[in-house]
Amino acid sequence: MSKSLAVKVSTAKLIRALEGALAKREKEATDHKKAKAEYDKEYKAFVKNLATLVGTNKVTLKDTDFRERGWKTDSPEMVLTFVLNGSVKIPQQPDLFYSNERECEEIRNAIALLKMTDDEHVSANSYKGVAQYL
Repeated sequence: MSKSLAVKVSTAKLIRALEGALAKREKEATDHKKAKAEYDKEYKAFVKNLATLVGTNKVTLKDTDFRERGWKTDSPEMVLTFVLNGSVKIPQQPDLFYSNERECEEIRNAIALLKMTDDEHVSANSYKGVAQYL
């Protein structure tokens, strides 16, 4: 015969744990925004300075393509493809970040709801509903 186990979790402890999980997610989002802004700035500077590398030993001409447009008023284009050698520092894009705004909103709602209760303990079913965020 199996016995059921009744577990109750302290409401205050659960609120603190959810607040910690929320702070962690918000910090990740803020850190990613900063890293992305820094990358964008570095990338723009890198692209702007690419032309200065032509004629140095840091790039090698790989391919050329001359394109004439169909309209007489359009200027023809020349496309040059260069290969950068290993000494050229290319800005590294930050890891992909999936927005967790929906999760943050659900955590905020759970915290607000838990703060409204007068119960000292949360039932196992209520805990199960927010355990995915911890």
